[in-house]
Amino acid sequence: KVLYHKNVLEVIQQEMTDKGTSEKKLRKKAFAYFREIAADFSIVYIKFFEKANNYLFRKIFNKMYYNLEDFKKIREASNTGPIILVPSHKSHMDYIIISSLFYANKIIPPHILAGSNLTFFPMGKIFRRSGAFFMRRTFKGLNLYAAVFKQYVKTLVNEGYSIEVFIEGTRSRTGKVISPKMGIVKYLIEAVDEGYNKDLVFVPMTVNYDRVLEENSYLKEIRGREKKTESTSGFFKSSSLIKKRYGNVYMAFNEPFTLSEAREYLLNKKGISSSDELIVELGNYIINKINE
Repeated sequence: KVLYHKNVLEVIQQEMTDKGTSEKKLRKKAFAYFREIAADFSIVYIKFFEKANNYLFRKIFNKMYYNLEDFKKIREASNTGPIILVPSHKSHMDYIIISSLFYANKIIPPHILAGSNLTFFPMGKIFRRSGAFFMRRTFKGLNLYAAVFKQYVKTLVNEGYSIEVFIEGTRSRTGKVISPKMGIVKYLIEAVDEGYNKDLVFVPMTVNYDRVLEENSYLKEIRGREKKTESTSGFFKSSSLIKKRYGNVYMAFNEPFTLSEAREYLLNKKGISSSDELIVELGNYIINKINE
């Protein structure tokens, strides 16, 4: 559905014309990009990963607070269209906690948009099997990569998968929500406008902590040290973090809303006249809902 879609095939034809590269080589490259991007979701991995996570949570957190009614609302809202979870992003623990609690509450965990920096061994494979799909930080000069990535997202929407998107684009080092990065939201809107699904259901949410595991590295970064790239060696060094306690975790959800509802509200209240304005205003609208 991705590699043989006309959107991808048209870019292949364009690359053949512009760069003189053979069709066979470009198809091979497109497949390599797909393998780099795509999740390899396995409920078996989720099941065993959840057991490991529960052990981890008991070891480092006192208690997790959330409302069961919120999960009931998400189940009901999923009848309207694919669920798009938009959490705040304070820690690498965010997506682990969200997937674990969704599984514990009998909801299939979401496919999670992750940065390509998280493909390092061994966590890259575990994340991919747990539903993560990966995106490079920039698409500049990578027309074929961009085409494959966009088509993959649209196919997820078409198949009705729930998707988790960290709209801030990176973890907040201060605890405050960061201004939105709108690339992925643009692709989601395009998916509905192009008929891949009738609507989307956005669920603004937040995971808050008494203490975040990355507190020491955040303090150093705020003082000027460059962010360290995630790596295998860093993963094994981080094992010392689980020797501490970090207090409680608090998961909270705002009311789900559909793309069509948000579009109508923004068009009527803001007088938006272009699709670019809509994307920007929708991003700000989501951020405000997360803050609430």
